[in-house]
Amino acid sequence: MFITYYLQIVLVYSPVLAGARVSALTASIVIGSRPLSSRLLPRAVMGSALLVAVLSHRG
Repeated sequence: MFITYYLQIVLVYSPVLAGARVSALTASIVIGSRPLSSRLLPRAVMGSALLVAVLSHRG
């Protein structure tokens, strides 16, 4: 909830765009973490999720 609030208030995104950014981030984490977590270290999975988060919020 904080992420959507931050996107709407601080970065002045519309509610639709903020929802699209958050849902893209959530989908990438869900899809990527399950198969990768059994093969890779948890640090690699969390690092890739952080990278996706940073790239999805670049304007």
